[in-house]
Amino acid sequence: MFFSSKLIIYLKRNTLEVYSQNTEGSLGRLEFAPDTARDEEVINQAKFEDSISTFLTKLALKEKKALIILSDEVLFAKTIPLSNEQDEAKQAQDFFNEVPFDPQKIAQKQVKTKNGVNLFATNKSLFLAVLNALGKIQVKVDAVVPATMSGITAQSASFTKADLKKITSTSDIIEASNFLSSVSVNTQPQVSSETPPQTTTSTQSSNSFLLFAGVAIFILVALAAFFLYKKPNLPNISLNLKLPTLSFFAKKASPQITASPSTDQSPSPSPEQEVSRDELTIQVLNGTGEGGQASLVKGSLENIGFTNIETGNAASQDFVVTTVDFSQKVPVETRQEIVIELEKTFTEIKMNVDTNQSFDVIITTGKQK
Repeated sequence: MFFSSKLIIYLKRNTLEVYSQNTEGSLGRLEFAPDTARDEEVINQAKFEDSISTFLTKLALKEKKALIILSDEVLFAKTIPLSNEQDEAKQAQDFFNEVPFDPQKIAQKQVKTKNGVNLFATNKSLFLAVLNALGKIQVKVDAVVPATMSGITAQSASFTKADLKKITSTSDIIEASNFLSSVSVNTQPQVSSETPPQTTTSTQSSNSFLLFAGVAIFILVALAAFFLYKKPNLPNISLNLKLPTLSFFAKKASPQITASPSTDQSPSPSPEQEVSRDELTIQVLNGTGEGGQASLVKGSLENIGFTNIETGNAASQDFVVTTVDFSQKVPVETRQEIVIELEKTFTEIKMNVDTNQSFDVIITTGKQK
């Protein structure tokens, strides 16, 4: 069971913290060297794993099971409203397609609750390096889960004992949001090697069918020739044998893939058209590196009725001025309301209007009051 795990590994943007469920405070903290990992990207996988292994070995850990908890600093997250399966699947795929990582490196997770579908994406190279390092010291990782699923969003200096109890006691949530589940993350390298046997079986079946069809045609042609040979004096015999078409000898057609219509092709509503808050898509990017800023803004916007919000980290972490980029479809009254809400938290707000951005509202956080 998940709650039997004793070791908690808290993975942040540029650091790793180790906790024990039965101990108050952190057992140790590792800052990633810039030449191993930086800003959610692994620069040197082997060196990164070695540095984590060395750090964990020095701690002389007694626990043999662990949970890896992902900070919202290393997650891209969004909650979409409950709908039919087709709409939910399309919204989820649109979100995962926008994550700025190589698709081969992205780990995805969908967790459905009564309030909506929680979507999470992260660079799996980060937590897999930690998982491999723990394996070297004989510690088994039961799960890799987002901290927010346990109700932990603020990035405090360290976990309290109450935080650790909250994390390890929610076994059903851990199981539902585990990135290591086969549905979301495939850590088995053998999968790609299983494809060739399937292709061989398909090819053998196709070859058998072609051989059978070829024999059938040969028999038909032989019968026709025999008939003509045996009945040479029959007048005006019209032999109209309709042989099977040979189209099955042609190259097997590939399945047709119909691309979903691009959202850019849909006519954008005019600025005067009334747009509901549920229709507006909002992205909140942490522009300072201070933990919890994006989640703080998301919560304040949800309090005034906005629901379609996702969070992430800006490419640069040195923003001072908070910027808000609106698409033209956002009504003026809505723009003013969002800016007024942000002014409660941030020292300076800059507003822009952009017609070519992927979200209706993009907020990049700056210095707080």
